[in-house]
Amino acid sequence: MTKSIFVVIAMALVLEGCAGHRLGMEGYNAALVRRPDPMLPNIFIFDDAYIVLDQEPIHAQVREGRVSIAWALPYGSDFTFPDDRAIVLSASEGNPLPKDLACAIAGASAKTFVCTYTPNRGRATWKYSVRVKKGTVELERLDPLVWQEF
Repeated sequence: MTKSIFVVIAMALVLEGCAGHRLGMEGYNAALVRRPDPMLPNIFIFDDAYIVLDQEPIHAQVREGRVSIAWALPYGSDFTFPDDRAIVLSASEGNPLPKDLACAIAGASAKTFVCTYTPNRGRATWKYSVRVKKGTVELERLDPLVWQEF
């Protein structure tokens, strides 16, 4: 009987340890946290008001000669991208945008937004804006970075 209670307590402690992604002030459990994919950034909404990305800057990667970045909002949420200009990359001095850059909402639910382009050679950094709405109300926009080096 005592052995059974000990086993139950030990199993409860093991399961409790598995449930937490953070290990106090010692870091996080890498086995339980999904590693960000630079081409598939997730967008979280904090307090129904603030846009947060799971990675910043986005480090663009070439796959089959093209770069394709697909941002996603939470499935089943009330949040959507408002239009095909919900994410806009901005050129700056010495950082022209790719000539064939194309961005648009993907999918009927308006929860995924894709930008695709053929990368220029060399290093480039682009600021971009992210717009999200809940119902008809647009949240405060976020202005992170895309960084490429090929």
